[in-house]
Amino acid sequence: ITSVPLPIVDLAQQFCIQDNATIASIPITGQNITWYDAASNGTVLPASTVLQDGETYYATQTVNGCESETIPVTVTIQNTAAPTGNNNQSFCSTANATLNEIVLAGTAITWYDSLNGNVILPNNTPLADGTTYYATQTVNGCESTLRLAVTISLINTLNATNYSESLC
Repeated sequence: ITSVPLPIVDLAQQFCIQDNATIASIPITGQNITWYDAASNGTVLPASTVLQDGETYYATQTVNGCESETIPVTVTIQNTAAPTGNNNQSFCSTANATLNEIVLAGTAITWYDSLNGNVILPNNTPLADGTTYYATQTVNGCESTLRLAVTISLINTLNATNYSESLC
């Protein structure tokens, strides 16, 4: 009786939701890998099976016609939320504010010039009055698919020397 070693794989796998990961996306080392939906008496899963968050999949390898025991692999599909913040923010026009000054809560913020576009704006981009900027955040290597829209108002104020004082 020949004992076949288990294939080599990390037992916990993480993918970003936008990866649309399948069984074939799981890095595994072994010969003639077969994936199942259960530890024993499971159904064989094709390589095109779309991975589901929180599911466990079971792999074997077949060497010289002998199949190994199953090894469990649990999958996490991360769906990163958009950063949070006020959708309308105001700055003094004389402050020469940039994207860096917009107040948001999030990690590894990326700014875009449109809701669905791919043009990334540098953090030192000067803010323009009436312009809407779009932010994503990246957590554990997964960028949010939704974007937070922030519209900017630049306020023109009077100079400090242009005032009057009334006394009683």
